[in-house]
Order: sequence, then structure tokens, then C-alpha cells
Amino acid sequence: MCRLSPLPEHVARASAAVNAELYGAVLGAEWNITGTLADWDVTERLGELDLPVLVTTGRYDEITPAVVRPLVEGIRAAQWGVFEESAHLSTAEEPERYRAGLESFLSRVESDAQHP
Repeated sequence: MCRLSPLPEHVARASAAVNAELYGAVLGAEWNITGTLADWDVTERLGELDLPVLVTTGRYDEITPAVVRPLVEGIRAAQWGVFEESAHLSTAEEPERYRAGLESFLSRVESDAQHP
């Protein structure tokens, strides 16, 4: 989930605060989704989204490009940012690059809104 060692303090604190009972009920065991979301799939509805969307993943993310690609392709205004030195927590692993990518995306969205 995060390639940094030791984990940044805020990541360790957030991880320690996860409600394991709720996580298990919703997702099930790690890597074996058996919880209430096991069969939840709204992929067919992604085209209904009518807003700019920034999808971010890390090169070493547990959410692989094969999983992300249908999301990006299904949302007509999606932009996909891949962080080459990150796993799942690009905000912690590459904070400056993540912030720059987010600022660029938001600037483009704001500019597009002002000049339709």
C-alpha cells in the first residue's frame, strides 16, 4: 500500500484507526473480496458522470492499470495520472508531484469552465 519505510506518521495513524470490523463487513478479507461490496459494480453507469474526474494510481499500486483502465475509459472527462514511484498512497509517497498534478488538473478545469 505504501513503499515508504518507516510509514509517515499521518499514514501510520490513519492505518491504526481503521475499523477492522467495518472493513471486514464491507470488503471481506484482504485480496478476497467477500463483503457486502463483493458484487457491487456500477461500471456501466460511469458514462453518466458529466464532470471532470482525476483518477490517480501508483505504478506499484495494488489497484493495477487493468482495474483502473475501465474507469478512465468509462468516464468521458477523466484524466489519469500515474505516479511512477508510488504504490497506493501517492499523496504520501510523491506529495510534491501529486500536488502539482492536482493543481494542473484543477487549473485546466477552471480554465475550461471560464472559456466553454
